[in-house]
Amino acid sequence: MGVETRIEEKSVSEQKGITALREILSKTDSVWITDLDDTIKESRRVLWADGKERKLHPETTIALLAINKAGIKLGIATEQTFAEILPFITDLSELTLNSKNPYALFNGLIVGEGGSVLKSAQKDLVVIAPKRVLEDKKKIDNGIKQILIPSKVEGRFYLKGTNPEEGTLVRPPPDENAYQASSSIWEDGPHQSEDPSYVKRYGKNQQVVEGLIAELGIESLRAFEAGNGTLRITGKFINKRHTLSLLAVYGYLDLSKTIYSCDGPNDLGLADKIKSKGGGVVAVSNAIAQLHGLSDYSATKVAGLGFAEAVSLIFPNEYIQAKKELQHLKLA
Repeated sequence: MGVETRIEEKSVSEQKGITALREILSKTDSVWITDLDDTIKESRRVLWADGKERKLHPETTIALLAINKAGIKLGIATEQTFAEILPFITDLSELTLNSKNPYALFNGLIVGEGGSVLKSAQKDLVVIAPKRVLEDKKKIDNGIKQILIPSKVEGRFYLKGTNPEEGTLVRPPPDENAYQASSSIWEDGPHQSEDPSYVKRYGKNQQVVEGLIAELGIESLRAFEAGNGTLRITGKFINKRHTLSLLAVYGYLDLSKTIYSCDGPNDLGLADKIKSKGGGVVAVSNAIAQLHGLSDYSATKVAGLGFAEAVSLIFPNEYIQAKKELQHLKLA
């Protein structure tokens, strides 16, 4: 088989995927749910022409407005807390719709803390984690305080049982109360895809925290590395797949009318569930191989630019219109 034939077959396959996604999103009450980190949010800040630095590209903002113009509800499924989510989506509502209402653009269901917390414009924040998880969260928060060893760098620590050469320097989150049903430790370092040596370095920190969980006799929590310098501690049996599947059972959304854009291992379960119900998946180019295998469309670009690439193909007219309206949004 020649190169030209393979390219042509890939092009036909991609076009079929875009057509399938369009069909899903043409249904009444369809929704586009997206992961945040490394799917639409960048791992590094970029400087915009208005002088602000954002973990976002203007093209991503244009794509989000295009989805809104197409009449599709926008939702989120992320490991982040609402303390992290709200400033981000408020800025996006102001940029795209000139609204200070954080839910003007993201007008669908928002699931945070890996499925532990949910909210929408119509519903107050609901913590769905069981009481045992909430109790054990307090235990692990207190336990982590005991194993933070001050480093020579102000505001940075290392975990007892490791050192900066083995693991990385870490920071506890500035406000523990921001986390309703989970915890995180922030680690100094790049995304592990940029420097694979950090897979081992971040992994060392994870081993220490897993040891602490076992030492405290906690059975309801697990620790996992997000890959971007964030060590998450969440309920063992709570995740995006479980929560959105439960919401679908109770009629809060229809997975057959849902598109999910994503990149990481913690997205795989939900992506697989959505595909099994007739929904669609968009994988940005930095997504893990299994997601590319599941996806209807695999973008050629990384993170937010890959997201914008997919949207521009699915909704070309809306994307062009949004681009005209937001032509002032540029990088410095």
